[in-house]
Amino acid sequence: MYFITVLSLRTETHHGKTFKDVPHCRCMGYRIKLEDAIGTVKTNAADIHECSFTYAVIEKYGEGMYADPEEIQWYIWEGDDETGGYKECERPEPLKKIISFGIG
Repeated sequence: MYFITVLSLRTETHHGKTFKDVPHCRCMGYRIKLEDAIGTVKTNAADIHECSFTYAVIEKYGEGMYADPEEIQWYIWEGDDETGGYKECERPEPLKKIISFGIG
C-alpha cells in the first residue's frame, strides 16, 4: 500500500529551549496503486494541503511489524494556496534521517 503523509516544518519552544525544523505531519490515507497515490498528491485531492502542509511524501509499505518503506517519493507545495500544487522534489534536508512517516 502507498501511504500519503503531509508535513510542515515548524519552530517550537519547550521548557525554554527552541527547536527548529520540527516536523508536524499527518497521514491522510493510502492507495493500493502508486499511480492513484501520485494523482491524489498532484491534484491535491480532498485538500490534503490544508493551506499549511509544505511537503507530501508517498511511502510504500508491505505487510509486517516495524516495516521500513520500500519506496519513497517526495513533493513540495509550490505557489499560493488557491492555485498552487505539489511538485516532485528531493527529501528535505532536515528530514533526511527520519523514516516511516506514514505508519510511525
